[in-house]
Amino acid sequence: EQAATSDEQARALAGLGQLAYREGKPRDAIARLEEARAVGHIDLADYPGWADTLGRAYASVDQLDAAISLFETSLRSAEERNDAVEAIRFGVLLANALIDKTDFDAAEQLLARILELTSDSNDPVVRARLYWSQSRLAAAQEDHHRAARYARHALDLLELTEHTYYTAQAHQLLAHIELDR
Repeated sequence: EQAATSDEQARALAGLGQLAYREGKPRDAIARLEEARAVGHIDLADYPGWADTLGRAYASVDQLDAAISLFETSLRSAEERNDAVEAIRFGVLLANALIDKTDFDAAEQLLARILELTSDSNDPVVRARLYWSQSRLAAAQEDHHRAARYARHALDLLELTEHTYYTAQAHQLLAHIELDR
């Protein structure tokens, strides 16, 4: 309400959208982030954090086509800027959305491409996210042995970090795989 310019209003709306998403209100997040996009005439390629949250919000309410489109655009933009970090981020997000849409071939090809980008990375969280996605893909294809192997790789890497939330998620993923098995 106190924003003096459309840019300030857009940033405030985007912040409210991100808070809504963190509070488990994806529909409110979508409304706020889309409003921010319209008010500020925003190209989300310039705001990858907003694109990440908006895409995740769309995916969480099963609007996978909107999420996939957003992640594809963000991935393409990151690749054009030669921004490997953002390309990996949006590549993994896109792969997960493709897995949710059961487009396993596209997800597998994308994960292989992203794996090449991260071959020199020593960041355990980046590697764990890739293993996580590969585990999800294998689980969706009902290859529980391979899914468990990738989930264990992710867990092993995360246990070396201070990311207790991610580590807990990896334990949960492995538990779901074992229950399915």
